[in-house]
Amino acid sequence: MKRVCFITCFLFSLLIDQISKFLIFKKLPYGKPVEVLGEVIRFTFIFNPGGLFGIGKGMGWFFVLMGVVFFLLIFFLRGRRSVMEETGFGLILGGAMGNLSDRIRFGAVMDFIDIGYKSFRWPVFNLGDAALSVGIGLVILAELRRRKNASHSLDDRSS
Repeated sequence: MKRVCFITCFLFSLLIDQISKFLIFKKLPYGKPVEVLGEVIRFTFIFNPGGLFGIGKGMGWFFVLMGVVFFLLIFFLRGRRSVMEETGFGLILGGAMGNLSDRIRFGAVMDFIDIGYKSFRWPVFNLGDAALSVGIGLVILAELRRRKNASHSLDDRSS
């Protein structure tokens, strides 16, 4: 079951990321915001040559290398994990591989989800970034639960 969760989340997040980027690439003009839900949610097709929030511009091959290393670490060092962690790692890997694919093909990551209001806007991102964020949150939550359960079992032994 755990392996199925990992593989399903990996493939789903990778496919939804790549399909959405393909559609955006084919349908939207570059750099021109298109309102989806008024001014709050827009699609603005851009390429991000840097890392998170555009940091590290010009370091594309560093990010490619880090993506490959990250992939190998997750794939080979997963060990025994809960379903929540496997789900999180699947989402992380799918999002990372989607962005890695962009870097290899375009030298930058394609972003398009533009959220905010008027001049208060979050940096433009993509569905791979969203999968990464949710996956990281799940892994952190699973670790917090594991620690809480471990401390409860220690308390039970000392009683």
